[in-house]
Amino acid sequence: MVFSALFIALLPKFCATTISGYIQTLYWDKFGNTIIKYIQKSKNKVYRDLLEIFDCEDKLISNMLMITREDKLLFPKNIFYGFMRNFSFLIFIFLMINLYYFDYFIIENL
Repeated sequence: MVFSALFIALLPKFCATTISGYIQTLYWDKFGNTIIKYIQKSKNKVYRDLLEIFDCEDKLISNMLMITREDKLLFPKNIFYGFMRNFSFLIFIFLMINLYYFDYFIIENL
């Protein structure tokens, strides 16, 4: 009984994480990383100097991503971002469960 309740409680979280990760991957495949795109378009002095050091843009981008993953100050922000992203999908999934299985949001209840 406890395991089935735990499974029911964790299933939407797992689905939300999977869906949000997939959507983010699709977005980044189509448009690229928005922060890196902004830095590329701005063509500021720091970006040009870094581009001279790393020879090509792909090496620079991979190094930027590697450094930001290991940054201790960005770690809490990444956790908060992931929590908020997954929380929004959790709300959406619970709304769908209420709509389809319980008919909670029908015209008479509004």
